[in-house]
This record gives sequence, C-alpha cells and structure tokens, in this order.
Amino acid sequence: MFISLLSTKKIASDSWMSLDNKGLIDCQWFSFWLCLFLTALLTIFLVLFGLEIIEIIIATFSMGISSTSQLLRLSSARTAMCHLLHPEEREVLDTLDAIGMAGVGTLVVLYLLA
Repeated sequence: MFISLLSTKKIASDSWMSLDNKGLIDCQWFSFWLCLFLTALLTIFLVLFGLEIIEIIIATFSMGISSTSQLLRLSSARTAMCHLLHPEEREVLDTLDAIGMAGVGTLVVLYLLA
C-alpha cells in the first residue's frame, strides 16, 4: 500500500512537466546570446563614433548586466519551476542585479553632480 502510494505520488507530481524542453532551452539560449550580441554591438558603435562618455559606457554595461540577470532568472524559473534555486545560483543572480543597480545609481549621481 505504501509503495503504490509513493509511486503514484511521484508520477502525479511529474506529469505536469514537459519531457521535451529542448525547444524551450534553445529559445532561452538564443535570447541570452542575442542580448550579449546587442550589448557588444552597441559598445562597438559607441567606440567607433567616439561617444566614449563615461555615462554612456556605464549605462550600456548596466543594461547588459541587468538583462543578462533577468534572462538567467527567467530560464531558471521556466525549466525548474518545482525546484528552488541553489544558493550559489541565487547569489550570482543577486550579484548581477546589484551590479546593474549600482550602475543606475552611479548614473543618477553623475547627472545630479553635473
């Protein structure tokens, strides 16, 4: 009786998850690489056009780091909704969010001082 309930519970808890996540994972990696490519392209254009103002550089990298953090957070939420993030993964995501927000705070301070 106990063994059958245990196996039934396991089957019922996994039945809502899709077994084929390849398309979802490919889509997430595509959006991640697209974000990195667009950030690098924006940085190259800023350097080529001579817009090497510190505010623009901070804004570019702050946007890149924040969007990377959100993409990683989104991918971890979609692929493993029933599992909590490992503490190390949460620390990495929180660190990326903090770096992105520090960039935004730096921009606000620079514009207030100017």
